[in-house]
Amino acid sequence: MRLSLSSNGYMSNLDPFKALGQCTKFISEKLPGVTTVRTSSTAAAAKALLEAEEDSAAIASSVCATVFPGLEVLYRGIQNEQSKSSRRAVSPETDLTKGNFTRFFVISRDRNTSLPSVDHPPQPSKALMVLHCPPTQDVSRYLGLLKLFVSRIDRRPALTEEPFFNLYFLEVVWSDTLVKHPGDWESAVDQSIHRVRAEGGNVELKGLW
Repeated sequence: MRLSLSSNGYMSNLDPFKALGQCTKFISEKLPGVTTVRTSSTAAAAKALLEAEEDSAAIASSVCATVFPGLEVLYRGIQNEQSKSSRRAVSPETDLTKGNFTRFFVISRDRNTSLPSVDHPPQPSKALMVLHCPPTQDVSRYLGLLKLFVSRIDRRPALTEEPFFNLYFLEVVWSDTLVKHPGDWESAVDQSIHRVRAEGGNVELKGLW
């Protein structure tokens, strides 16, 4: 980030909405009253600093400081999600990325797409769903309607102008206490989605495995 305080103590932050949503705690604590500007990507935000006012900063990958000469990394690991061992005061050049990881999925346009053959294909026992939840709706109510065992929930801000509109990525797994036979898993997932939608919820199935 290229950064200098203006006389009124305010700074401008050029960054995509998603990245801003993932760094709300840092921004509120370290940059109170900051003015935010949306850009097409974090790299575009960093590039925009080259022509921006001096009291500007961007949230981006540290590699941007190498790609765009004249920029300097001031803070690292400013995302909200951190492991317990790394929850400490943020200072310049502090790395808080411990506990952060990326998950990868095999995706296609249709759940019935043929995959490379294997000798003993595994029985699907997990699913990934996305629940769209505006601030006027109670996410816990929809979780109850699923009637499935939710092993993981990841909340992310939705790319919308409406404040506090969240997306919940739900990983659900087969449990014999809720779904008697493993072969009924796909049907049970479809039924859970139908129950949520019947009550006005917006949920999507992203995959079964």
